[in-house]
Amino acid sequence: MTESFRFLGMPQKQGPSLLTKSVSIYFGSGLFAVDPNARKVLDGFAQTLGVFQNAYVQVEGNTDNVGARPANVTLSKQRAEAVVSYLVERHRLDRGRFVAVGNGPDRPVADNRTAEGRELNRRTDFKIIKNAAAATASTDPLAGQVEAAAASSEPRISGDIDRRVIQSVIRQHIAAYRACYTVALSKSPGLAGKVVLSFAIDGKGEVSDSSIASSTMANPSVENCLVLVARRMKFPPSPGAPIRINYPLLFQPETP
Repeated sequence: MTESFRFLGMPQKQGPSLLTKSVSIYFGSGLFAVDPNARKVLDGFAQTLGVFQNAYVQVEGNTDNVGARPANVTLSKQRAEAVVSYLVERHRLDRGRFVAVGNGPDRPVADNRTAEGRELNRRTDFKIIKNAAAATASTDPLAGQVEAAAASSEPRISGDIDRRVIQSVIRQHIAAYRACYTVALSKSPGLAGKVVLSFAIDGKGEVSDSSIASSTMANPSVENCLVLVARRMKFPPSPGAPIRINYPLLFQPETP
């Protein structure tokens, strides 16, 4: 089977999120450590997350346009990951609920020609995304935007594990996999492709490593994000470990 992610039209400005929250978190030049002032802001945001316990959170780091773009993209991702690490370690939140994205200087909200504008652009955005696996078609307005369907391609499994267990865990993380795609889809309309995700499960049920076995999407941003999501999956402990799985994922936009 192939997990098939289909989207009805282009994502709207808020995408599939329940809430988009801009938070001003300031960093020293070239640094990504979370300082005491930022921690106070994040402590408040952690309380907001308590209202959305059955949801994923996409953390998007942003920078001003000072310096080379590749360096800014890397720095923005490091800042997003630093924010996630603080929320996980300080507030004991499940890391599997988070997806860290680095936008670099590509999404300014103010004029980079002024010091004030650059300061506003050095920010972190949060999107709270409903977990599609927990919703039903009758109550969830997002139902139908993401579909997991069987196709001709089957996952390749080396080891002793029930295919139904694999599918169940994948679907528990469907919103996080979806978030990897929607961010890139907003920048590249029509982006589509099949990605074969390869990962190993150890005796504790943890994913010990993950990588891309093959991809027709040719989008490193999406592929790297999928690899990170895979590493946060948790399976039942297995005496038959290690287990290696190549799991196909199909991503495509769909017009209404």
